[in-house]
Amino acid sequence: MQKKKLTSEQIADAERLKSIYEAKKKSLDLTMQRIADEMDISLSALGHYFYGRNSLNTKAVSALAKLLQVDVSDISPSLDKELRQQSQSLQLSLTETQLQERVPVRLKVITDDGKVCTEPLGGYLRLDNSQLSSFGVQIIGTKLWPRVKSGEFLVVEPGRTCQPGDDVYVLLHGENQPLITMLMLDSGAGYTVSDYTSNRPSMLYKDNIRAIYPISAIVSPERFIPAASN
Repeated sequence: MQKKKLTSEQIADAERLKSIYEAKKKSLDLTMQRIADEMDISLSALGHYFYGRNSLNTKAVSALAKLLQVDVSDISPSLDKELRQQSQSLQLSLTETQLQERVPVRLKVITDDGKVCTEPLGGYLRLDNSQLSSFGVQIIGTKLWPRVKSGEFLVVEPGRTCQPGDDVYVLLHGENQPLITMLMLDSGAGYTVSDYTSNRPSMLYKDNIRAIYPISAIVSPERFIPAASN
């Protein structure tokens, strides 16, 4: 049986994967063999993904994104869309009452060693979500201590307007990682925010901000239900 030829989009996925690996392998101390070992596949099977012999799938691209510390969309926009549709399908299978009793968790935000990186994290928090727009992120590390302890979750509310005094979840243009800080003042052109550790104010100009959402709650890990337990 003749092997199915990859589409131009699948070939582009492989090119993006190779480019990201080359750019990050030194800083992340990664080799092809280490990646293959982490994914529990052979080196030749991994090479087929990198060199466009086999197309990536949702399982492989999720594992690769985690190891390379990027979003799935950075490697494959189409597979990122597929994963999001799968998540939406799961939510559509729930009743409205069930949806209002759970806050979906999207990410794990790791703040150790002075750096911030993210990993996908599935599951939900047993918590009121009557607005149906809230989502949760787990914090790992001590950068936000004592405000947030390692392992706790933040509930982010995109549907609510930020007010001075709010903890906020900020996405900046050109940055993959979120900024979590306290909003002190809206000065029109930008926001004065405060770092949790030093309490020093700094300015975030609105032209540099993709989105800014208030954080409505800090939640203990006991309320988290992993995706496998859904």
